[in-house]
Parts: sequence; structure tokens; C-alpha cells
Amino acid sequence: MKKFLHFSQHDRLDCGPACLKMISRFYGQDYSYTFLKKMCRMGEGGTTLSGLQTAADAIGLQAFSTRLTMEILERERPVPLMAHWHGRHYVVVYNIKGGRIFVADPAKETNVVYTKSEFEKGWICLNELGTEYGIVTLFSPTPEFYASQRSTADHRR
Repeated sequence: MKKFLHFSQHDRLDCGPACLKMISRFYGQDYSYTFLKKMCRMGEGGTTLSGLQTAADAIGLQAFSTRLTMEILERERPVPLMAHWHGRHYVVVYNIKGGRIFVADPAKETNVVYTKSEFEKGWICLNELGTEYGIVTLFSPTPEFYASQRSTADHRR
């Protein structure tokens, strides 16, 4: 498996921009951490899914947040994706294979591999009907994402 590039968050509230940096780098663009943080509309509590989607749109990544069950996540494997972790943090899931989930957590120094049950403990929530699900944001680069290299060179690195 190709090594997935890991970026650490700069402070305790910067997990969203760090994850977006990892995802944009995966697709071939390298935006500065400062630029992505600004685009995420950071508040006192960090950023929201809406802020992350706004930032993704600004750089040409189509973002879609949804709820998934573990079964669907394992079957479809729409990686890389951003997972809402413990209801207050964001991580990037970059591979799912053999009952293991490969995660780039910007709060840790390196990438982490979880068993299915370990991952579920950090990701799974219950809805009002008792259904288990996790929140994810899926990304897809648009033609603008690749064209933006020329127009936003000052926002690199």
C-alpha cells in the first residue's frame, strides 16, 4: 500500500483544516495550512462540517457529508474520507482492508491502524431509532480543483 501523507494539526482545534490538507494532497494539490484554516471559517470551537464543505468547494473539491453504517463503509470503501471522531474531532480514513481501518489522525504523530471494533468505538453514534451510524464527509475533485493550481499558487505550502 502506498504511504498516505500525514499532517499534524497545529493546535487542538485545527483537525479539520489538517484533514482537508491531507485529502487535497492525496488528489495532487498542496494548499497551505493557513489558507485552508481561513477557508474553513474557524470559530472558537474549531470548524463545522459546513465550514469544511465551504473550504472544499473553494479549492474545487466536491464534498458531501452523510451518515453511514459500518457495513456500508466496509462494503463501499469510499476512501479517502473524513470521519467525525468521538463527536468532536476529524480524522481521515484512507484505507479499509481485512477488518482493519487505516486512519490519519492529525492529533497523532503518525498514521494509525484500528481493528473494526476499535474504530467503531470512536466513530459510531446512535440515532433516535437506535440505528448505529457514523458521520463522514466524502470528497471528489472537480476540474476546477486541478485548474486551481495556476490561479492559487500563492496559497500553496
